[in-house]
Amino acid sequence: MNYETSIEGMPIPAHVDPRFVIDYDVYGDRRFFETGDLHEGLYKLGEEEGRGIFWTPRNGGHWLINGHALMFDAVRDYETFSSNNKVARHGAMVMIPSMGGDEPIFAPQSLDPPEHGVFRRPLMKAFAPGPVKEMEVGIRAIATKLIDHIAPLGKAEFLSMVAEPLPVTVFLKMMGMPLERILEFREWMSDMASDDIDKRTGCFINIDKAMGELIRARMDKREDDLISRLLDEDVGGRTPTFDEMQSYCLLLFTAGLDTLVNAFTFGVYQLARLPELQARIKA
Repeated sequence: MNYETSIEGMPIPAHVDPRFVIDYDVYGDRRFFETGDLHEGLYKLGEEEGRGIFWTPRNGGHWLINGHALMFDAVRDYETFSSNNKVARHGAMVMIPSMGGDEPIFAPQSLDPPEHGVFRRPLMKAFAPGPVKEMEVGIRAIATKLIDHIAPLGKAEFLSMVAEPLPVTVFLKMMGMPLERILEFREWMSDMASDDIDKRTGCFINIDKAMGELIRARMDKREDDLISRLLDEDVGGRTPTFDEMQSYCLLLFTAGLDTLVNAFTFGVYQLARLPELQARIKA
């Protein structure tokens, strides 16, 4: 990735106090290259600029919160930092650069209380300890198969050989989605993280189409999967509409095919580079 060393000439809106303007590029910030690490780069940003709420003109211009305590407070203050698409200009999912008001809607992420709780409860039921415990045997079988393949090699490229196939396979089975399309689905998620608006738009079109077809199939005939169960859930005294199911599925698709993979990979990366953490776990 390329990055510029100056923000001179980039427009800054009149309502933005110049004191809060910083030079930060979410797709290729210089600090990522200087430290050679995403999280170290973000830490360096905090060391250089302090902790606070800032505005950067890069990628069309956007606000960012740099600090755990501030972020903790912001996500709980829905009156100031609304997630509702009817209140906030772009809703919970802010795309950078902006998609011109066509940002996708994620349920319950794109909702404020009390609607947020109404749509969150069905997901909490699906991922409660009991239902997850019932999946243990199947998850262990997938993990064992991966280990048996890797063990003779003596090494592994963790992302492609473990972090992608393990959680993504579990997720696709939960959703009743075809395992043979795993690489295609992961490619869509790569496009979602792109700074190319056309690629990102194409990604959401693909997801909407794939999930829409699956939702319609389950509306016609229920199966033993999460989509079928969500279709029969109670959301405020009724069942979810097709559009609401699309929002559910968009959130789940992103979480299952991207968030899980990233969290798994970064967690093991930290474990690999911190011998003291390995020692604590072994003890």
